[in-house]
Amino acid sequence: MTDPQTLPQFFLQNCKRYGKNRIAMREKDRGIWKSYTWQDCYERVKHLGLFLRKMGMAPGDKVALLGENKPEIYWAEMATQAMGGSCVGIFSDCGAEEVKFFVNHADVTFIFAHDQEQVDKILDVKDEMPQIKKAVYWDPKGLWSYDDPLLVSMEDALAVGRTQEKEDPELFEVMIQQGNPADIAVIIFTSGTTGKPKAAMLSQDGLVSAARGFVEVDGYGPDDNYLSFVPVAWITEQLIGVAGSIFSGFVVNFPESAETVNENIRELGARILFFSPRQWESINRMIQSKILATTWLKRKAYRFFLPVALKVSGKRLGRETIGPGLRLLYALSQWLLLRNLRDNLGLSFLRVGYTAGSAVSPDILRFFQAIGVNIKQIYGSSEMGLVTAHRNGEIRPETSGEPLPGG
Repeated sequence: MTDPQTLPQFFLQNCKRYGKNRIAMREKDRGIWKSYTWQDCYERVKHLGLFLRKMGMAPGDKVALLGENKPEIYWAEMATQAMGGSCVGIFSDCGAEEVKFFVNHADVTFIFAHDQEQVDKILDVKDEMPQIKKAVYWDPKGLWSYDDPLLVSMEDALAVGRTQEKEDPELFEVMIQQGNPADIAVIIFTSGTTGKPKAAMLSQDGLVSAARGFVEVDGYGPDDNYLSFVPVAWITEQLIGVAGSIFSGFVVNFPESAETVNENIRELGARILFFSPRQWESINRMIQSKILATTWLKRKAYRFFLPVALKVSGKRLGRETIGPGLRLLYALSQWLLLRNLRDNLGLSFLRVGYTAGSAVSPDILRFFQAIGVNIKQIYGSSEMGLVTAHRNGEIRPETSGEPLPGG
């Protein structure tokens, strides 16, 4: 494909370019990192797409994604878009009535669900969602005795797709090539703070443009590692995790659980990371509490060198000259304090860390910039996707940066 314009077309280009030679995803499962190459992802996406087609999905149909971030939810999204459909993310902590609202409001016809908890929500309200054709689940634990005809395991769905491939081996790539930049890629529901959530429709072109903007601003590439745990129902994960990875080819990594995120970041040496303001503030509080509990000498080093780092960072952000004495002290702070601090946080290899969703304290941005963690505040919306982002060396803590290229 010479000129891809949609995410499935970029996905297909990456699969043909990298095949079995480059990892596309990793997942921590029972303490072990499992890797999937681009070829592995291609096979699963193709077979899920052909399954959906066999079950009656038509271009323009909506498919809901209900579960935590795992490779399966990414594969389901790309399979849906490859067949010309749109994805509707639903937060995994939604109740059955909320699931029903999202499904009916968006005219969803298929659902991909994580596990027994999510399947039970669907079954509780299935009679009020008569348009649902199939609900595919990928974690079978606790579901062995379920025999509802609505349910299909992902393994069975993949088997159907493999059979369909034998009957029409060209269909999958033909459908991808028929994709149009104006096609609706995802439907993102607003937070509903002033009433019921509203459904914002984002096109393929909108997601590709945002991914291209991220690459131009922060230089995403195949050697980068990204830790994915922000829900796909939120626009941020769609822009960075889904669109960013497919457009640039960086590796998406899935933690074992929310409780192991910090540990997994350190294991991976993550280079791209998104945390909400509250999470960055939580890390800052953890640092302060650990400093209080550490040895007298380490506390002294922290209290002496942190003001040095803050002063140097402030001068850099203000584009002021740093004198030789201050430069020497800063080099000592890196050697004696800051590099060890970043290593303990698992942020030694981080190129860029993002924050968005609500205002973050300027002091938090200044703190992390001072210790060598390149945090940027970005701004976007469910309706518009990403709008602005800080540029390297031009971070003003009270702002959220300039418009993205083309914005």
